[in-house]
Amino acid sequence: MKKSYRMAAFVGGFTLVLCFIGGNSWIFSVCMALVGGIAGFLLPLWQTSRRKRKENRMITLDMAEYLTAVSLLLSAGISLWDAMRRGLFGRDLKRPLYREISGAFEQYAQGRVSDPVSAFQRMSEALCVPAISTFVCALVQNYKKGTHELAALFMELAVRSRSQRRDLATKMADEATTLLLLPGAMALIAMILVLLAPALLQLIQI
Repeated sequence: MKKSYRMAAFVGGFTLVLCFIGGNSWIFSVCMALVGGIAGFLLPLWQTSRRKRKENRMITLDMAEYLTAVSLLLSAGISLWDAMRRGLFGRDLKRPLYREISGAFEQYAQGRVSDPVSAFQRMSEALCVPAISTFVCALVQNYKKGTHELAALFMELAVRSRSQRRDLATKMADEATTLLLLPGAMALIAMILVLLAPALLQLIQI
């Protein structure tokens, strides 16, 4: 939020100075400064929201692959926590899902939580991502079961995650199609503003 206020002050002040230098009236300059300030305030919030949405989508896209790997390791007789650690081998830890799971294990290793379950519960509460919440809820409720039961559970979750990934891929394809229309719409709006600007300036001066 502080970043938004700083950006609003900077953009608004910069716009105000430019308008005065350009010889515009003080009413027009103040109005443009307000518009610039609002845009400067909203831009960081939009960027944060966009980055969070992108990370949430990446988590949903990666979840099925991770759950399948863990399920196969559990079927081989490996313990739950060891299987979940090994499921991270060869993964890109910069991707949100693998980064967060690795961070949960790191919290436990450093003694910041009493057990891995608590670490994953904290991760779920911090992220508030449906795919993570479903995964952690199932994990907490069933982690004391045998490896074969857990393997079947993780495989079932993997199947659900694949369905969610297909739905998300379809949604992203639809959004990409819509985005292709934006350049034309922006160009049209710009042309309208250019045509209306002289009339608006005359009205303001009157």
